[in-house]
Amino acid sequence: MCGSPPFFFIESDLFSLTPLLPYPKSYGRLLKETRKEAEEKKVIDLAPMDFKPDQYARVLLGTPNWWGGLSTPVRSFIRQYDFGSKEIALFATHGGSGIKSVEEETISLLPLTSHFLGTLSIFDDGEGRLEKRCQEWLEKLEKEKDKYKKNTDNRIYGGSNINAAAL
Repeated sequence: MCGSPPFFFIESDLFSLTPLLPYPKSYGRLLKETRKEAEEKKVIDLAPMDFKPDQYARVLLGTPNWWGGLSTPVRSFIRQYDFGSKEIALFATHGGSGIKSVEEETISLLPLTSHFLGTLSIFDDGEGRLEKRCQEWLEKLEKEKDKYKKNTDNRIYGGSNINAAAL
């Protein structure tokens, strides 16, 4: 699925990562399969889509925290495409366990030449602050896009982490 709907408060193309083989409909079987994929850091085939990385300077990746790590479809997407020197930002949802391991795994899969801009941790506390925090994060990414610093592993980082439920 690709289109041009607003992503939070920005215009962007949106791509849905759909496994070529669908996940089980039974919740119990789904949990068992996704847990196994997470433990094995599995890569799966994704349904074809019209994503061309060379058309984008910045890619925002969104994922839930699956069993303490990156979701299998997003892991597969990162491994399938060459992100070269793209700016990459991550937003991840969780149920209270945080997203540190999701961020670490994402960074480890990106090429050394990519620019990691930061992560938005999304735990919606139901207090109506989520949209505001998302907008603040997007604005911060734009302001800080040229403030990269080199980390010890030679990847380039910048930006900041913001917890959507904070305040």
